[in-house]
Amino acid sequence: MTKHKQIEKDLFLRNARGDEFYTYAALVTEADALHHVQVPSLIKPPERARPSEQEFMAWLNDPDRMLDVAVEKTETGRVIAGLIQASVLTRHEDRIHMANRMARIDLVVVKESHRRRGIGRALLMRARHWAKDKAATGMALDV
Repeated sequence: MTKHKQIEKDLFLRNARGDEFYTYAALVTEADALHHVQVPSLIKPPERARPSEQEFMAWLNDPDRMLDVAVEKTETGRVIAGLIQASVLTRHEDRIHMANRMARIDLVVVKESHRRRGIGRALLMRARHWAKDKAATGMALDV
């Protein structure tokens, strides 16, 4: 898969980097807050579900997980506008099911100020290509 992909003039998709934990944590917290408001019986409030740097690094270093970001170039630098986390799960053959690999979208979030520009769709397409490269036979997204 291409390391960087341009989706708009100043917007690129790429793999997340180890020095981006705090930006990652802020985006995850934004998503967690929204999910908690919508489904408080299932989703913890953000202050009880803080992302850890150790977990972040585990995502970056696991070949069966992806953590990619959408980066916008601005006059003052680069801003991470969104991210996607996905994982590939191997299901072993059982009495009924054939063995397979299924990709699961674990999180997709776009900063509120960057929404409605196709960033989420582009991140999902990137995950789709990643899953195909990982020999996944399908994808799942729970909302």
